Amino acid sequence: MSKETTTTYITFGQQYGLPGNPWGKDCHPSGYPVSSDGWCEITGCTEEHARGIAFALFGQNWAFLYGADDMFDPEDKIMMYEAGCQLRVTVEVVS
Repeated sequence: MSKETTTTYITFGQQYGLPGNPWGKDCHPSGYPVSSDGWCEITGCTEEHARGIAFALFGQNWAFLYGADDMFDPEDKIMMYEAGCQLRVTVEVVS
């Protein structure tokens, strides 16, 4: 039986959106175009697998992993990320 797949949201620390960070404004050390003003969306795998993908892409340079219920709570986090989704990763599981 396969595990349930979902969309997971990865956010980044404030240091990646501040002028003067070591990598330049809105620049991430991974080289991917992500910053503290947005998120990365990982779709098509379990949350555990998404965590592994986040480490593979960004090393330890990310802040939090959220599910849709937590990320899109209208009174909470979504307002903090005005740039929206900056990178989408879709995983296709082949059996």
